Amino acid sequence: MLKISLSRSLAALLCLVASLGIQKTNAQLVAGDILFTGLDSQPGIAATGPRFDRVSFIAMREIPANTVIYFTDRGYKAGTWFPANANTEGSVKFTVTTKINPKDEVLLILTPAFYDALVAGASVGTVQQEVSRLSLGNSGDQLFAYHSSNGQPNGPGAVLIAGLHWNYTSVTNDAGWDNLTTGSNPMLSTVNSDIPPGLVGGQSAFWIGTTASASTESGSFNGAGKPYGSLAQIRVAVLNRSNWTRYDFGNGSANATVPTNHFFDALPVTLTDFSATLKNGILKATWKTQSEISNSHFIVQSSTDGNTWKDIATKNAVPNATSGASYELEASIETMSLAGFGLLGLLLLPLTKKRYRIMALLLFASWFVSSCAKENADEDGFFDNKPKSHRNIYIRLAQVDLNGTITYSNVVNLKID
Repeated sequence: MLKISLSRSLAALLCLVASLGIQKTNAQLVAGDILFTGLDSQPGIAATGPRFDRVSFIAMREIPANTVIYFTDRGYKAGTWFPANANTEGSVKFTVTTKINPKDEVLLILTPAFYDALVAGASVGTVQQEVSRLSLGNSGDQLFAYHSSNGQPNGPGAVLIAGLHWNYTSVTNDAGWDNLTTGSNPMLSTVNSDIPPGLVGGQSAFWIGTTASASTESGSFNGAGKPYGSLAQIRVAVLNRSNWTRYDFGNGSANATVPTNHFFDALPVTLTDFSATLKNGILKATWKTQSEISNSHFIVQSSTDGNTWKDIATKNAVPNATSGASYELEASIETMSLAGFGLLGLLLLPLTKKRYRIMALLLFASWFVSSCAKENADEDGFFDNKPKSHRNIYIRLAQVDLNGTITYSNVVNLKID
């Protein structure tokens, strides 16, 4: 007869919880995890105006707190990094203090004495100068983002994340930038660079192109084609040079928009009201929208615990309701599966969030222990031990876009007669 060790089984379950339910915090970014979206190196701006040396980038993945990213304007030339100096070629250290979400656009202020990192005006980290300060060239330059254990782009464990280039020579192109290994005079200077190993032109290293005078001072992504439904669409748009606006060296008055503020999700539907009533076994739900764009349909959902939801009925969107519409739906309570979902139902849910995975596995552990001593409880007896006055049903509305994106309303708590 096979005997199962309860302690070993629980230990195995705890290991399973650790492997499935606890996500590792890995702050290491890779090439392409951020994309530069704008820069302004215009000097001589008044203290009350925009700071010079402003750069923006968009996060293409979550960047956890305590992540450290370095930025340098030192170029990679003929197989080696241009040396740092105390005036123009150096690096800064950006330490994330508040989690940065995908699609967040970060503004880096690289003006000495005003260093900062902001998302929508709120600070998300600290920026500090390394041994040598950087100074963005206003007639061409480059900027790299990277990880490193000693702050150097070629230091131990260095990983390049992104590159931006706004210099121009007769041989500058997307594939290699200034191609400084070509010809007998590589024109080594502070404003030019090849693409270093680890970055790929047009993917993680981007040349914004040139202006009429060939000397670019500032530029930014102009938001062509927005709104964007996915990070993939953002990547394609940002890495298209025709979607960038550039300004000549010495333009005197024009400033690039940094940050660009083109990545806020446009809400396809603005829901202004949602309510539900339950009388004589009939559920009646009503809701209104103020505006609708790319709306497909609505789904009224029910739950007995506020966590596990079941579709009750579907209501198609009113065609061309750009100025909003009113909706009403009725359903019999008999059509709702109000029986308890049970532990098995919980375990079969698509556990997309850490806390749900942990909860499910721990509940399974509890069930496993109790099953050794007694029979399982009736899976369908959710209301069996509750008086009618304590029987609740939760109702919410799911709005579905044409692209499948789902947005949920507030939850309405109803008493069952």
